[in-house]
Amino acid sequence: MKKKALFALGLLTSLLFVTAAVFSGAAIADKGKSKVFRPFETVATVPAYKQKGKVDHEETYLRAQEVATAIATFIATYDESVVLGTDIIQGGNWVLGGVESTPDDPEFAEDIEAAILRIPTNELIDPSEDPSPENTKKVNVMDVCNPTFASKALGVKPIVDDLYVTNGVIHATALPCEIVVYNDEKKILVEMLNPEAIFSLFFTDVLFSEQMEDPEFAAEMQALPAQVRSELHAIIYAALDEAGYHYKATVDPNGPQYTSIQDVIDVLVATEEESEYASPYVHFTYTKSDAALFTATDVATVAQTIIETATINGEPDAGIHEWASDDPEDEWYLSPGSAWRSARPLPLSMPGGNKVIEMCSPKYAKMALDTGLYHAPALPCEIQVNKVEGDTKLFITYLNPHFMFNALFSDAFNRLSDEELEAFAALTADVLADLQTIVRYALEVNLVDLELDEPEQVYYDMLPAE
Repeated sequence: MKKKALFALGLLTSLLFVTAAVFSGAAIADKGKSKVFRPFETVATVPAYKQKGKVDHEETYLRAQEVATAIATFIATYDESVVLGTDIIQGGNWVLGGVESTPDDPEFAEDIEAAILRIPTNELIDPSEDPSPENTKKVNVMDVCNPTFASKALGVKPIVDDLYVTNGVIHATALPCEIVVYNDEKKILVEMLNPEAIFSLFFTDVLFSEQMEDPEFAAEMQALPAQVRSELHAIIYAALDEAGYHYKATVDPNGPQYTSIQDVIDVLVATEEESEYASPYVHFTYTKSDAALFTATDVATVAQTIIETATINGEPDAGIHEWASDDPEDEWYLSPGSAWRSARPLPLSMPGGNKVIEMCSPKYAKMALDTGLYHAPALPCEIQVNKVEGDTKLFITYLNPHFMFNALFSDAFNRLSDEELEAFAALTADVLADLQTIVRYALEVNLVDLELDEPEQVYYDMLPAE
């Protein structure tokens, strides 16, 4: 771990060649023609609900929720490698984040609905009606994970032989994969983050590592995100088929345009001007005051304490922080109207003992989605908790809002007024500060039976050193 050094000009030709291969089919062209690489993609559209040839907005909105439920239920019900075959599904069974029950359990359908995050927007369900909470859209967000692929990405399982992703633990907040369903005026859209984009943007330390000079390792790393993308497409289409929906399969990219690996490098380097370092992540480590080792129980306890400090979505006191201050000079200050809550009552468990907390502020979610609902797969905010360095340190990582808005929302900047741009600049700082305040209060005030020393902020090089 060390502070990130700025990208050195003149990368090794072999390294650029290997890295460019990861953009195959997305950013690096066939026959010398450049293709546009974008982080978001619509993979299917379902017709709107119509009566007498006219779109029924309310029924279409409800159908979008039903489509999300159908996809979530398919993933939670089946072992996709069995129903779709191992030629298509090579990573084994996919799971739906937040669901522990099985189809035989009486609470299964209820658990499915609870697992779908419904993130608020400022858009109206029926534009012809007056604004009201009942007439405000929410987008449907599902977390899906493949334990085999996630284990490789997080350095838990080898990529080839005895070669693992180095420092795999730092990438947990970039996972799991998210599938989003929402409707516009004409149709229902099923959307996701392009896994090849996520790998290129959030795993640059792997792309530029010495391991990529090993041809077999490089080939497997290149194949992994492409396979994830292919499997998710197949699963979505199978779920829609199973539910009997008429749909159009498509690959309609959206979001900022990347035409080369240099564009990704530029985002990382440009981010340095807006935060202390160029990285998708903000990392801190803690030690116990008595120098004892951290256990899996400690990790789970810390994650749950953070969730309960933030309050929990769906509960009566969601978004209420009686301990918070409205004075910017106070150490427990939270930005006005942020109303932070954990999206789930429990953290998501990821391979390698990682616990991932999903946090949402309705205020900031609405601001983010005002730039276009297709940005929804970039939400909610995520915090990771784990233990590292032989269990001697507690590891807490935030997905860096500065990087997220540069890398995933910059396509909207030219549509914003100067005043709106200024608000977005403030948003990134406020989001990170709020999340850090919640975590600090959880660890310093609410955490019982664990006394921690002051945290150390740590840095990982995401690009080659000078």
